[in-house]
Amino acid sequence: MTLLPSIRKSLFGLQRVQRGVSMTLRAASSSSANIEVSELRPGVKIVSLNRKPVNSLTMGFMKEIIDTVKTLENDGDTKAMILSSSIPTIFSGGLHVPEIYNKPREYMVEFYSTLQEIWLTLNNTPLVTAAAIEGHCPAGGCVLALCCDERVMTKGKYLIGLNETQLGIVPPAWVIGSYRAAIGQRMSDRLIQQGRLVDPQTAYNLGMIDELVESGEAIAAADKLITPYLNVNAGSRHFTKRLSREHYVSILEGNRQGDIDRFVGVLATDEIQAILKAFIDNLETRKQKKEK
Repeated sequence: MTLLPSIRKSLFGLQRVQRGVSMTLRAASSSSANIEVSELRPGVKIVSLNRKPVNSLTMGFMKEIIDTVKTLENDGDTKAMILSSSIPTIFSGGLHVPEIYNKPREYMVEFYSTLQEIWLTLNNTPLVTAAAIEGHCPAGGCVLALCCDERVMTKGKYLIGLNETQLGIVPPAWVIGSYRAAIGQRMSDRLIQQGRLVDPQTAYNLGMIDELVESGEAIAAADKLITPYLNVNAGSRHFTKRLSREHYVSILEGNRQGDIDRFVGVLATDEIQAILKAFIDNLETRKQKKEK
């Protein structure tokens, strides 16, 4: 699960006008330095990722996201959550690669266990969820989006998908299962082996995302898509959600320790560590060139 280079800076305000509809977002108490929580309308919260430069998923950041979702589940008010990004042109660059390079086994076990936990939290939450993707969404970013009930992406020169094999990483079976559920066996088999990312239009054609919109319209479109979910009994809807995802969620729930052992074992090999080092060195070289 990889990162994208830093992106150009621009302003993303909490007040936005989307096709003439003014939405004033009220900050919620569960906001933090890396996550902005705001109210779109009664019962619907926006959880906006804000870990610069590219919302890369460190262990600490993943724990913050988990805690935020749990807080919303238990606040007695929130019924739905829209996962978005405060950073222009990026949803999330995926796992923070330095966190899985040259680390002791105990750290990698905790890191990977946290990745498992954020995936289970987002898949099993009783909240209705939508991903409002306004930019690149590779690897771990795509994993988070696939957990959501609905996915909206803006048009543009962006990429989305699972490119883990490009780093020599084998995607977990539960991630492959969610990818397959979204785009089908044949295309998931092809794209995930090649580690290929696709543009928004291709992602829409494949079913990886549910709606393709113009820039600035993702939040409003996501809100529209979640509304029908809120019109049915919450308990029966959540139970149905759990049943519909059971075939791939159970892959992880039934074998968390075995999954950890496999992943950490592969990461610890000299071959994979060398690939990760080369990737990190390349990012640092590009960063230094940009600073000159």
